[in-house]
Amino acid sequence: MSTPPRPDVHSAARSSEVTGIPPLGTEAPEPGNTITASSAAATPHPTARRRGARREGILDAAAALVAGRGAEGFRLDEVASVAGVAKATLFRWFPNRGALLGALETERGIAPVPDAPGRRAQVVSAAMRLMGMQGVRATTMEQVASAAGISTPALYWHFASKDALAEAVIRTASPLPEAERFFSEVATGELRDDLIGLVHMVVGLAPRVLLVQRIASDRREEDDPLREIALTEVAMPIWSLLAAYFDDHVARGNLLPALGMPRVLAFGGMVLAAALARVTFGHRVVDDLDTFADAFVTTFLEGAATGTYRRELSERKLTPGR
Repeated sequence: MSTPPRPDVHSAARSSEVTGIPPLGTEAPEPGNTITASSAAATPHPTARRRGARREGILDAAAALVAGRGAEGFRLDEVASVAGVAKATLFRWFPNRGALLGALETERGIAPVPDAPGRRAQVVSAAMRLMGMQGVRATTMEQVASAAGISTPALYWHFASKDALAEAVIRTASPLPEAERFFSEVATGELRDDLIGLVHMVVGLAPRVLLVQRIASDRREEDDPLREIALTEVAMPIWSLLAAYFDDHVARGNLLPALGMPRVLAFGGMVLAAALARVTFGHRVVDDLDTFADAFVTTFLEGAATGTYRRELSERKLTPGR
């Protein structure tokens, strides 16, 4: 008994392309519902739809927990539980907390970390420690986030870039507020006493002064914006305050006339050298700060003060009760 020949599926398919008649064993599509390769590709597979729904459910659960507790107030296993998925499923989509918080920010517009009191200061403090130890170039945002105890997306919510964070460090470390207070409230107008007080202030602020200097000099680019900020918003205002103070004492006959900037840098450079020595070598170099400041200012005034003022100082030391 002979076997009937099989229908040639390939030739039937080719025939259907020519005649428009569907091959044997298929159903013709209803008018207006012709299925093409492109439309089939655009229709998500049911499995893909389920997976997408799970991902959206995870984001929904995370958004609810962030709204209720903040980004640091939930665990990933809680998100999985609220979303009704296994932790393994959650980790397939979001391998860590940072990835989940980043998706919330980019896809839902939800701040990863509400602006909790002190959080920004906590980040800046961590950056100050790291940048002080290793400079700006060697410090990464991931290192700062880890030191601050927050996720990297949370860090980027506060600071869009490392330069923005370094700028905040410069402004926080800047001794300008103390300098302004010194010249407006603390200085009495007595030249020698004021300069001794200024030495004490600068040496006390040495770690902050040196941090600003390190950030400003860490990169080699001529147009480094951080260097410009340190110069125009920290160094120059302080130098201007000191220059104005010196000019006042020139007018009063206590200081010899001199070029403003060289005199400012002569005094400031010597004080910064003392501050650096104190930070680096501690009390082995600058043991008694009172004695050091007295000797330092005396040396400066020997070259900068007028003969009249030096005689006044000498007489004052010889006068009982003065």
